[in-house]
Parts: sequence; C-alpha cells; structure tokens
Amino acid sequence: MSKKGVSQYLNTSGSWYPNVASNVIAEAGLNYNTTYKIQSQTNQTMLNLSLGGGIFNTLFNGWQVDVSRSDIHWNSNLKLEVKRTSNGTGSIFSSISGGTIDQQVLTSNSSFFNGVGNFSNISVQYQISGFSVLIPVDTYSTTVIFTLIDN
Repeated sequence: MSKKGVSQYLNTSGSWYPNVASNVIAEAGLNYNTTYKIQSQTNQTMLNLSLGGGIFNTLFNGWQVDVSRSDIHWNSNLKLEVKRTSNGTGSIFSSISGGTIDQQVLTSNSSFFNGVGNFSNISVQYQISGFSVLIPVDTYSTTVIFTLIDN
C-alpha cells in the first residue's frame, strides 16, 4: 500500500531595510525617546498559504502560522514585533483569526495566527523599538521565519 504525499506551502514576498534617522536625537547627551519606534508599511510582507491534500483538507482542516526569527547580527536590546494587517483573500468556507496585535518575534517559534482554508495576500507589518545611544552603531540583521502547521 502506498501513501500519497500531502503538499502544503507558505509563500512570502517582501523585505525591509529600515534606517534610524540622524535627527531623532535633538541634543548631544540625550537618548532616544522611550516610545521611539520604526514601523514598516502595513503590507511589507505578503503571505500566501495552502494546505493541499484534497478538497476536504483544503476547505475544512485548520492550520496555524508560527513566527520566529533567525539572527544574523542582532542586538538583544532591539525588539522586533509583527502583526497581521489584513485577512487577505480566502477560499470558500475559509476563516482567519489572531495576529492583529503587535507581537514580539523571538528566536523560538510562537503562534502568530490561525485559520481554515487557503489564503492569498495576507499582509504583515513589522515594528522595531528599543533604540538606545548605548547600542553600538552597526548594521543589524535578522530573518523572520513563518511556519505553516496543519492542525
């Protein structure tokens, strides 16, 4: 007896290269305002996802998207957050929930949002905070990882 493989996919598009403006600190000796943050566009990353595995699985099986980051060169004082800013377009009987409030992206997986059915063009926004004059001037980089889990 052979089993057919079930294909699922999560496709992303978009990248973000923010810069801290030099005029944010108005006077020598001062630090950044504690509320200072940089936000990406509301559709900085677009997600498309599909469970595959036949019509029943596609229409009725639940899934969740986890989020994490893999640091290339990152300062632990910087706080990267993510949120879902649209529902995208879903298939018939589809639903989507969660992820609409800023959530810190950690180096370990955490649940981001969940739903049922296939979706395209789910938009995601990023935010970075935690800036300080005590953080060395450098180029910091991390990769955000989205993982689709078939429930």
